[in-house]
Amino acid sequence: MLRDHPAYAALPTADVEGLRPFYEDTLGFAVRAVTPAGVYYQAGDGTYFAITKPTGPASGAPSHLRCPV
Repeated sequence: MLRDHPAYAALPTADVEGLRPFYEDTLGFAVRAVTPAGVYYQAGDGTYFAITKPTGPASGAPSHLRCPV
């Protein structure tokens, strides 16, 4: 079941590189990983989130929760 796996927020953006200074310099989040899909940031208590490139045209219903399995 997915409820037994960690989950993280994924925030899609067309400009991953343009948002990095905001998350890293302004808000102070540390980079956890950089992948071709986006940038993952470490948050409190072992949690994390990602800013990611969109996987297709905007549909008005982006995915905001992902489960690594």
